[in-house]
Amino acid sequence: MKIPNYDPNFLTTTDYKQGHPCMPTDVFRMLICGPSYSGKTNILLHMLYESLEYDKVYLFSKNLHQNKYRALLQDFAKKIDPKVGYEVLEARGDVIIPLEELPVDNQKVVVFDDLVCESNQNAIINYFIKRAAPKLQRYLSHSNLLQGTKKHPRQL
Repeated sequence: MKIPNYDPNFLTTTDYKQGHPCMPTDVFRMLICGPSYSGKTNILLHMLYESLEYDKVYLFSKNLHQNKYRALLQDFAKKIDPKVGYEVLEARGDVIIPLEELPVDNQKVVVFDDLVCESNQNAIINYFIKRAAPKLQRYLSHSNLLQGTKKHPRQL
């Protein structure tokens, strides 16, 4: 289903690539909420494998030991983008790269998994509410996987 943007001031990113017609046609922010074992990680992995187009994925999670993430890391360890010569997936655990330090010249997906209970949310909040540099903003899509709906910072 194609949904038009009714905002007359909306500027689309003409060079943004998308891999599936049901996915957003421009950069997006996504929140996946649900209780444990409800399929949040499964939905995300399906989008990464089948639906999203990207040059690089940044994965921030305390759960990199889970079988699904270990399989993802093994699958992506073999993938080096021939155009740019670097690995497609960068898994950093819960050490979050500041928004300002991300490269501006590639299309990226940033994932935060189960980090909402961390005491310092500023780095994550910056990804969701801070205006990135215009060039970076054109290529940055990100998602946050959360369990339940209580005790989440209002900014998210």
